[in-house]
Amino acid sequence: MSPPFKDYVLSINIAEGLSRGTYSFSPESKQVRLFFFHILEGFVWSAESGTVTFNSIPDFEAIKGKLSGTFNFVGTAELGDGSQLVLRADNGSFNLEQ
Repeated sequence: MSPPFKDYVLSINIAEGLSRGTYSFSPESKQVRLFFFHILEGFVWSAESGTVTFNSIPDFEAIKGKLSGTFNFVGTAELGDGSQLVLRADNGSFNLEQ
């Protein structure tokens, strides 16, 4: 039996021209940013710290190739009442190919 879907979305934003390697997440980063959205509740965790390692990056102009790597991060979501939810992810991985 599978767990129910929860309407979460993970987004890793990658700067154009980035090469393989390890990069740090921060709100000021011009290279990589990570967001984790809870669609139904309408809030988002933004990675404040952590790293992503790209083992392979596709050709963004042709939109072909493999995107693979690992990540970890800590992020905070601020709720409407001013309270905060902290999210920590360790040992995350991705492996996508077009």
